[in-house]
Amino acid sequence: MKQLLSSTFDLRFETGTTVLREPSGLAVWELFVAGYGPTKSLAANLGPERCESLKRDFIAYHDGFKSELGVAMPRHYLVTIGIRK
Repeated sequence: MKQLLSSTFDLRFETGTTVLREPSGLAVWELFVAGYGPTKSLAANLGPERCESLKRDFIAYHDGFKSELGVAMPRHYLVTIGIRK
C-alpha cells in the first residue's frame, strides 16, 4: 500500500484486536444473519439446504472460540490513516 500511495499521502498504520462476545455460536449466527449485511444477504439468497449447511458451519466455527463464559472470538483489524501531502 505504501508503494501505491506514499508519493501522495503520509501514511500511518495501526493494528488492534477486538473481541466478539456472545453466549454461543448460535447467538453469533442470529446476530449476523439479522444485522450484518453480507451474512444476511448470503443466507437470504441460498436455498434452504445450503443455508442450513452455512448455519451449521458458521455456528461450529464460532463455538470453537467458546469458553465457560461463552464465545470470545478475537478479531484483528488494521487502520490506515493517510494525510494528503
